[in-house]
Order: sequence, then C-alpha cells, then structure tokens
Amino acid sequence: MFTLQCKSARDISQHSFYPAENEVLLMAATQFKVMGSLDQGSLHIIQLEETTPPFPL
Repeated sequence: MFTLQCKSARDISQHSFYPAENEVLLMAATQFKVMGSLDQGSLHIIQLEETTPPFPL
C-alpha cells in the first residue's frame, strides 16, 4: 500500500466504481521521494511525498 502526500493529484472518487477508496489521478512523470516504510506483517506501507521536478511538465 502507498500513502501519498501530493500537491498535484486530482480526486476522481466521483468517477470511480469504488468511491470509498480515495483514488486520485496523477500526471505522467510525477516524481516522489520515499519518506518511510512500515512492515505490518503481511501489509507493507510505503510513504511517499511528491517532489518538484527539475524541469516543468
């Protein structure tokens, strides 16, 4: 599972078949930095934070 801290993501829950899943749409080539990870037995959680790209998209 990924937890994301995003600046540019757009909520698409109103268009999703599963609106409770809090799905977002990201632009192609969006870059993230790994901030941490948790191992909960059979569940692995990766914490990501969006970074500013070195070139404008």
